Amino acid sequence: MVLREYKKQENWMITGWQLTYKVGWKGALMISEAMFPYLENGEVLVRDSIDGADSDVTEMVKDNEKRFSALLEQEKAVITVRGLSRILKCPMQMRLFNQTEVCEVSIPATVIKEDEPEEKIYEKLSIGLGQCLNSAEILGHVFLSK
Repeated sequence: MVLREYKKQENWMITGWQLTYKVGWKGALMISEAMFPYLENGEVLVRDSIDGADSDVTEMVKDNEKRFSALLEQEKAVITVRGLSRILKCPMQMRLFNQTEVCEVSIPATVIKEDEPEEKIYEKLSIGLGQCLNSAEILGHVFLSK
């Protein structure tokens, strides 16, 4: 994945990533499933609309449940995976959008210092978060090819 943008929003750093390929619903589920084991207290949420609130969640998978296959029954607009990252050691949320190459990841804004130069922020996000996301994307494509 390639980091395309980032912005601070309240207490969160919102990052926008471009996947290597567009992913359909099954691909988004496979990437989410690849990411899920690396989260503590993880949960997966699916929504019918992009801007839905938590009350609009149509399906939810809680910690260590293997129910991703049940989510394959009907396509949705967005899948969100969130929890405490065992790799990054901080809370994170990843949103994948059906039929796009767009991924949005939120991490605490405190990961980035207020006075850090732009190139340092980009490097920190690309190297730290990017490696984790690239691994999930590769594993998702491996799962799809089986």
